[in-house]
Parts: sequence; structure tokens; C-alpha cells
Amino acid sequence: HFTATLAGGWQPVKGWSGVIRSLENRGAIPFVLQAPAPLKISDGQFSLTDFVLKLPSGSLHLQSLQKNGNRLQSRGRASGIALTTLTKLSESMQQGTPDGALADTLTGTLTFGADWSLDADRFIDGSVRVFREGGDVTVRAGNTLAPLTLGLSKLALRADIVKNALKLQFEMEGARAGNSCFSGSTRIGGVPGGWSLPATSPLQMSGTANLPTLAWIGPVIGQPGLDLEGRLALAVSASGTLGAPVLAGQINGDQLGLRWVEQGVKLRNGVLRAQLQDDRLLLKQLAFEGDQGSLNVQGEARFANARPSVQMTLTADRLLAFSSPERLLVVSGESRITLDDKRLQLNGKFKAERAMIELPAESGPTISDDVVVLGREPGGKSGSAGKALPLQVDVMLDLGERFFIKGKGLDAQVGGSLRVRVD
Repeated sequence: HFTATLAGGWQPVKGWSGVIRSLENRGAIPFVLQAPAPLKISDGQFSLTDFVLKLPSGSLHLQSLQKNGNRLQSRGRASGIALTTLTKLSESMQQGTPDGALADTLTGTLTFGADWSLDADRFIDGSVRVFREGGDVTVRAGNTLAPLTLGLSKLALRADIVKNALKLQFEMEGARAGNSCFSGSTRIGGVPGGWSLPATSPLQMSGTANLPTLAWIGPVIGQPGLDLEGRLALAVSASGTLGAPVLAGQINGDQLGLRWVEQGVKLRNGVLRAQLQDDRLLLKQLAFEGDQGSLNVQGEARFANARPSVQMTLTADRLLAFSSPERLLVVSGESRITLDDKRLQLNGKFKAERAMIELPAESGPTISDDVVVLGREPGGKSGSAGKALPLQVDVMLDLGERFFIKGKGLDAQVGGSLRVRVD
């Protein structure tokens, strides 16, 4: 429910001049205008000043927003904006996201402030700051026994622009969030009204991060059912251009763990050793132990010419890959994963050392063809889904001598080999 009241008048030369007397939204993100705000509109010109919105928590003060021909100027500040307000705003902007999913995952007393001053004409000049004013974040993961409070003491992002030269700085400090500090610079390209960051823009970046725990990462990236453990440390730098970065640095992880209860996946005692070199990420070691067996991954990713490519080799040695009441699989073998801008390829050869697959007793409920789900395209596809890369699969599975299937009246041991091909 949105209502607005304006008052003013039109003159042939000066255009429209008046005030926004009232403005109110009673929807998902309610707000109300605190006081009348002067507004002027004419040919090629626009001016809005002293525009103050009261939000459920905090306020947004647009001191000025002015356009005169190609020149655009804005100044303002925000204060007391609660994390809960931002999570609701994020959910309202994302199709297919269940209402309250993000707000239930990220809670707490964290509040943000911000200020900005921008002047865009022949060049862009100005600054933007977003920072923690107070409070903390509590992360609630689907499989975590207790909510995790990050213990934040600092969270800040700053951008400074001088004649299109852009400098960025990010800082985070917290008892469980760890310490992270990144800074970088590049140059904004384009023309007034069509600014951009072209691939040829120069790049300078450096930063460090030390994360004492990864338990909060899964929920933050939208996977509340994924439990991550361990610690991570990295030191990176970059030069070159945005389209062809020259990278250097190290990424190390210890005591890594991954638990995905829904899929019956549990890995522990993980070690990560990776190196950034020129346009490549060299994955020298990524090793995990399962409740039984081990998993090792090696390979590299390249970022040349804004066309990422990946080549990885995955090796399983009597690995308990899945362990749940419905399925158990112990597997050995090797797979090669290749990704480029044209296709995703998966090739491999595995042997099932032991397997028990229980088929579901009944099929789950289905939606009738005449039912339309808002935010979802026909066929169950998300309205925001992008175009998928072509997939090529060629995997051979030796079923071994202990592969059992139960359910739907079947209780059998199967053998032989199974080849899966997708093209």
C-alpha cells in the first residue's frame, strides 16, 4: 500500500515547482516521509532536497539530488538501518527466495550507517561509506545445534572517486568472523550517462583474511543446510587489468570439514593449499577424510581474458561418499572435471566398494499442470534462472560385488558395470 501527496504548480519556463507533502509505504518495507520535501522538475533539470524517510529502524536522509543536463549530484546519509530491514529488502528483490528465509538465517542487533557525496559530470568525483554503527550478527544454520554470534567489532566499506579514479577499501573484525582487510583501485570508464568498468581498466589490489571458523559461511551464502568447519587464511594481491588480472598469493585451510545432512555427506580433517600465480589459481592440495576412506582434489582455474576455465582431478580411495538411512555408498576411483565458456565436462571411472540404496516407498506429491506458482516459470524453473552451460558426462561405474537395492518390492544384489553418458 503506497500513498503520496504532492503540491505545487507549473510555469512554462521554470517547469514544475512544489513539495512532496506526504509519502508512505505500508508494504514489506514500510517507510514514511518525516517532513515535506521541496521538488523541482523542468526540461533537463531535477532537484529534490531535504528528503527524509523514517524506516522501521533508522532513517534515510537525502540531503540533495540534483540533475542539470548531464551533471548529476547527490549528498546524503543513513543511520540506524537494522540488518533485519536489509534482509527483508534483499528477499523482496530476489524472485524465488522463500519469504523470511534470509531473515531467519541472519538475525541480531547489527545496525548500519552510511554517507555519500557524488558529483558526476565530465568525470565522477565523490565518496561513499557504509559502516557498522553497533550491534552484532547471529547466524542460524539448519544443522547447527546453537546459533553462532560473530562478535563483530568492525565492518566497513569505503569508495573514493577522484576524476574517475576509484579506490575501494573493505575491513571486517570479529571474534568469530576473523580479521579481513582488502583495498584496491581501478578506473571508471565510459561517458556521462553510460559509466562502466571496462575489462581494460587498470587493477591494483591487495588484502589479507584470517577466518578462525567457517561455521557461518554456509548460511551467509544461502546454504543453511551446509555445515562448514575449520579455519582459513589468505594473502592475495593483483595487478594488470580487470579483464586480465595478474595474481599472487597463498590460500591455506586447516581442520576443514563439510557436513551436508540432507545428502548424507560428511568430510573432516581437511587441508587446503592453493597458490595464486599470474592468471591462475593452483590447487595443490585439497584433501579430506571421510568416516571411511579419503578424497583428494588437485587442479587449476584460469581467469585469462575474462573467460574462466577449470581443470580438476578428483580421486576417491574407499571413500564413504554418502551415509544416510536411505543410501550408503563407498567408492574408489578418479574423475576429471573441465569447465570453460563453452561446456562443462565430467569424465571418470569409479568402483562401488559397497552400496545400499533404498528406494522411496511412495512418490512425493506433484503440482497439477493448471497450478501457477508465482515467481516460477512453467515446468518448475525459477524466473531468474540463467542459461546453463552444455553438459558432457562420461562416467563408468563398476558396481562391484556388494551393491544392494531395496524398496518397491525389490530386494536385490546387482552387479556388472554402469556407464552414464550425457551429451
